[in-house]
Amino acid sequence: MTNETKIPNTRWWRILPATVLVYIVANIDRANISFAMAGGMMEDLGLDAVAIGMVIGIFFWGYLLLQVPGGHLAERKSAKHFIAAMIVIWGGCATICGFISTSFEFNVVRFILGIAEGGIFPAILVIISHWFPPAERARANSIFLLSFPLSAIISGPISGWLIATWGWREMFIIEGVASIALIFLWMPLIADRPSKAKWLSAEERNWIESELAAEAAAKKAAAATNKSATKTSYRELVFDINLWKMVAVYFLICCAFYVLSFWLPTIIKDILKADIGMVGWLSALPNIAAALGIVFFGRMADKSQNRRKYCIIPYVCVGLCIIASVFTASYSGWLSFAFLCLCGFFWLSGHPVLWTIVAETFQPEVAGGARGAINALGNLSGFFAPMLLGYMIQNYSRDVGMYIFAVLVFLAAVIVWSMPKNAETKAAVEKTREHVAATTNAHA
Repeated sequence: MTNETKIPNTRWWRILPATVLVYIVANIDRANISFAMAGGMMEDLGLDAVAIGMVIGIFFWGYLLLQVPGGHLAERKSAKHFIAAMIVIWGGCATICGFISTSFEFNVVRFILGIAEGGIFPAILVIISHWFPPAERARANSIFLLSFPLSAIISGPISGWLIATWGWREMFIIEGVASIALIFLWMPLIADRPSKAKWLSAEERNWIESELAAEAAAKKAAAATNKSATKTSYRELVFDINLWKMVAVYFLICCAFYVLSFWLPTIIKDILKADIGMVGWLSALPNIAAALGIVFFGRMADKSQNRRKYCIIPYVCVGLCIIASVFTASYSGWLSFAFLCLCGFFWLSGHPVLWTIVAETFQPEVAGGARGAINALGNLSGFFAPMLLGYMIQNYSRDVGMYIFAVLVFLAAVIVWSMPKNAETKAAVEKTREHVAATTNAHA
């Protein structure tokens, strides 16, 4: 294997920081409505709980629409320019939120915001797959997915300060304009592929391209035993059981993630009897733990190349931590909170590994669309999961609801276990790497 320490690492400092920054700002513009609600928006606009629930939920229906087309366009055309267009559209919608006056206007703008943001996630995963070979991809995905906990950590202080200083309308406007300004960083930093990057050294470019060629050769070699590896049309992809397994896994684990995200402040307030100021600071701790977990499991998955194992472990641990937190709440609030923080360490850790499995299972012709379908259908859990927990709270108890979500996470782990082992491509890539590299160098 090529000694990676001798390969220049420019791509790590150009590609990943730009993707992380873009998605941090996207997540802030997605979630800042919750701070606007606390900052007087509902009273100013005369919105009741039902109306605001629709405003929040309609985002996810818009988010669904551009997932598959976005992934397809990013793979076949230019992910860089596609994301640039989405940045302008989403930033514009986020800014317009500061000028709305009715719930209808809010629903329309949030729906379009969801469409624009929905295309960005699969497109960024396409860029990462073009720049980071299998030996690095889980780590690269994990760094990109740090945008989730980082946005949760910083959005509260920023949005809260803007509202306290100016108001909820000004918060939307300032954060929306800041989003549009991202275009001036995105365009000069990003290139769709190594071959299009003028700032890249020949040594680094040749290494990336030879590694990606080895991956492509490994997929072809695996085609005889792996039917997913032969899927090159979306009609075939729709009937691929592995696609639907991944959709199910992502939906189930996102159910737990969204429930914990939306209800975390309330849970902390209840078990610790803390005031809202203390709740705000304590809510950051599970997200800090999440950032550490993402990096740790991404590194472990790349080191072992055993993708299934490093999806299953965090998913099982999430379920166990939910159960432990609920069970210990009546004995010790701080012990229950400690399990919530430990849950945070695991709740996003399987995501970068799962997206690596997607890249290694499907051919490039359909991989972009597969990413979009998985992300779109999985994120519908953001609409259904909070409603399910609300129903359980109203008719039974929150504890019963949390136990149910723990079971759903265990089910996700079982589905990952049922996935084919061909996703661990280390042996196949190693077998073809030297031959492909030699051929590439011979024609250089």
